[in-house]
Amino acid sequence: MIFGSGLLARAFGSQFANSATSCIYAAGVSNSNLSDQREFDREQDRLMVAMGQHRSAELFLYFGTCSANGP
Repeated sequence: MIFGSGLLARAFGSQFANSATSCIYAAGVSNSNLSDQREFDREQDRLMVAMGQHRSAELFLYFGTCSANGP
């Protein structure tokens, strides 16, 4: 299972898209400079739901971003 539609998600797509044992989470707020906390809360909620739904996965791989120069 893959969450996300960006570059990283697409890179893993062919190998993990239909995997019953692996979950790739490569989704999130694309602009880390946003000031609307609701966007980050929404993404946190989505991540928690995905983790709950895939508790039995042998692999749960999370890709997150953090701007080194951001506020």
